[in-house]
Amino acid sequence: MQKYIQINEETLKALVSGKCVEGSLHRDQWTGEITFKPYNRLSRNHKSQDVMLYRSTNGWLKESRQRRKMWISVPKNIGMCRDAVALLAESREMAEFLHERGEEMEGGLV
Repeated sequence: MQKYIQINEETLKALVSGKCVEGSLHRDQWTGEITFKPYNRLSRNHKSQDVMLYRSTNGWLKESRQRRKMWISVPKNIGMCRDAVALLAESREMAEFLHERGEEMEGGLV
């Protein structure tokens, strides 16, 4: 018994060129047709780069498509108490930047 699998042209071109295509194979219970649906995955080249919002002396603040990322690094040789003060100062500095930027973009406090 032979059955034909329906696939779209993009999937066929990828298979002919030797690429591996991941997806799901379904059989319609009413018509009996078998169809292949490839997974809609973006390649690694489509990933957008994070945008640098603010750079401080010991860290940075970046923005991705869904998140804001803060990274702070302080040297260990200054001691734990000074580390804590430096971390607080850096995070306050970045928070103030975000606050000022938010006021500019959103037109005041919300």
